[in-house]
Amino acid sequence: MSDIVRFENVTKIYERGIVALRDASFAVSKGEMVFLTGPSGAGKTTIMRLIFAEIKPDYGRIFVAGEDITNIKRHQIPYLRRHIGVVFQDFRLLNDRTVAENLDIVLIILGFNARERKKRLLDILSRVGLAHRTNSYPRQLSGGEQQRVAIARALATDPMILLADEPTGNLDPDTSWDIMQNLRQINARGTTMIIATHNYEIVRKIEARVMHIVDGVLVGEKEFSESLKSALFEKR
Repeated sequence: MSDIVRFENVTKIYERGIVALRDASFAVSKGEMVFLTGPSGAGKTTIMRLIFAEIKPDYGRIFVAGEDITNIKRHQIPYLRRHIGVVFQDFRLLNDRTVAENLDIVLIILGFNARERKKRLLDILSRVGLAHRTNSYPRQLSGGEQQRVAIARALATDPMILLADEPTGNLDPDTSWDIMQNLRQINARGTTMIIATHNYEIVRKIEARVMHIVDGVLVGEKEFSESLKSALFEKR
């Protein structure tokens, strides 16, 4: 499999000299599911912001789908982001818009006509099990349903890469597992998935690659066996 994301000796330093990521090198293959684990402030979200070109590295190089985005121009960023979907912990839905309207806004921005939007909208909502909720407002949905709408919105562009930042952080264990099963199904269709999470129970249960980060340093980056996962996360 070819690399769809590659970091080469990437360092990111925020204001007041805070090193969020230090000399990180790794590659993610097309179609992989990867967990980013580590304590709060370890650098997980920084990695996602760098991939999404929300911020730029201070040192090193970043490649997405074979393109060097290290010093990407401002006018090129919207094109890059058409290939990357993002799911946030706090959903970030528009509360005065229905489920369908929350997705439709993205499709309008992308230039789809009304017929194309309707077809794509129903297809995406069916993939996350919410075809029956098109006319509901976020306040009428459970937390798990709201997160599925957020996932559907991220899929609106048919992205090559899906970044999920603590997608189960506000959900109960059963709902969290349902969301992860949904993400696994999306991954099985070929979408590369990078998931930042504190939910070590889910990490233990799902066979996927784990990249563990502490204080901005990548300290573990391999296929974790069940016994190795247990050893790493036993005390957490």
